[in-house]
Amino acid sequence: MQPLESNLTYADQIIVRDVQGECEKKLALGFPEVDYVYAPGHKLEASGKDALRLSRQSWEKSPLVGELAELTKAHLAREEREDYTVPVSEVRMDDLGKVSRGKGRLPLERNAAAQLLAAILPDGSRGCGYLLGCPPALRAENVNFWREEQVRRAIEDRTGKTKPTADFLSRTLLLRTRKQRPESPRSIFAALGEHYPRVDADKLAAVVSEECNGKGARGAYTYDGLKSRLDAIWHLPESVFSGMRVGRSYKAGVTVRGEDSGRGCVTVQAVVWDAVCVNLTTVERAVDVAALAHKGKVADILAEVRKAIRQAEDKVKGFVDVWGEAERHAVVGESWHHGDIEPVFARLLEKDLIPTPVGMDQKSMLLRLRRAYWSRDVAPTVKGIADAVTQIAHADAWKSPWATDDLQTAAGNLVWNHVQIVKTAEGALHSAKEQGWQPGRFTLNDPAILQAPVFQFVRLDA
Repeated sequence: MQPLESNLTYADQIIVRDVQGECEKKLALGFPEVDYVYAPGHKLEASGKDALRLSRQSWEKSPLVGELAELTKAHLAREEREDYTVPVSEVRMDDLGKVSRGKGRLPLERNAAAQLLAAILPDGSRGCGYLLGCPPALRAENVNFWREEQVRRAIEDRTGKTKPTADFLSRTLLLRTRKQRPESPRSIFAALGEHYPRVDADKLAAVVSEECNGKGARGAYTYDGLKSRLDAIWHLPESVFSGMRVGRSYKAGVTVRGEDSGRGCVTVQAVVWDAVCVNLTTVERAVDVAALAHKGKVADILAEVRKAIRQAEDKVKGFVDVWGEAERHAVVGESWHHGDIEPVFARLLEKDLIPTPVGMDQKSMLLRLRRAYWSRDVAPTVKGIADAVTQIAHADAWKSPWATDDLQTAAGNLVWNHVQIVKTAEGALHSAKEQGWQPGRFTLNDPAILQAPVFQFVRLDA
């Protein structure tokens, strides 16, 4: 792992410690460990920034999570699914490997064939692998022989000999059919127990849409004909790209996986996508929240899925809300008089939390910042201040070629690291806590932070 440089600026030291705190928090929440190519805290290179921008653009093209239900429903509707029941004792297979029963002959998809064999063979699934590899005629001969043999044994068992196969005559299969493509013939994709609860992808998508809709997430739907994956994903906004570092998450979300053919359970995971290298090489880290078997009532399973989605949201909420907190924290205190922004920017410049580029003095910077702030008509929040810094970074001309990058980084730092600009005097901190503000992800007792008091925060929605 490439270590960090030793000559970091004060602002960089703060952000590195914040990144390390985020990494520790993810481990505490149960996310698996990850091997970093570069130590957490490294800035992204140009290629990494480009990749981050492309990731954001791709995310913006994804459907809103509230649209997932209709998209998934429409996708499954094209399969024209039909389910029907059949007593296992009446199942017959022809020499082409198709199952015949009243409504005609239907081919079996491999998964359904394995399930059907397990239901008929006396030793369950032990002989399935061999028969699946046999020619259809030989497979049919075995299926039909063992079905008749199981019926014969069940009748004998009812006379009092033994009981293991007695209920073979009363067992019923749920045969699930579909068209894999509009032009394809109907086929059986699952052969399950009669009371199997059908928690299909469209039902899961409806729950994900309802639980995550209106929260800024976008959706993704993956389906391979059997398994489905539904994602509600939040993405780092472009306004705080400059604060992105190795070790940080730039996407976070909730993933729900299902299996319509009965081979697996419904799983719910909290997921984060972390940068492990300066070129934005990414590792997807997931922690399981729930694994729900297809047992019981559909409504009860879906209720458990809802509960698990909320738990998964709680695990990623801290990462998703970091930038949003800047919009809900107003700057107040001794330096704020009648909405005058000048003292705020003056203190930030004094502490070098907003750098003064080469060829400029703090007085000139103060004028530019104040002009940019009032031109945007924004609230006296951390994000409002950061937006003003971002505006002058890109709109103004600078002598130094690094000025734009330095100012953009500073704007990101203000949003990511609120603790940098908290007035840490005991009375102000007590007041801030009483009004609902919680300190950053590391302690305010650190001497380096106590030496940098600037402002106090209060929550606007307290």
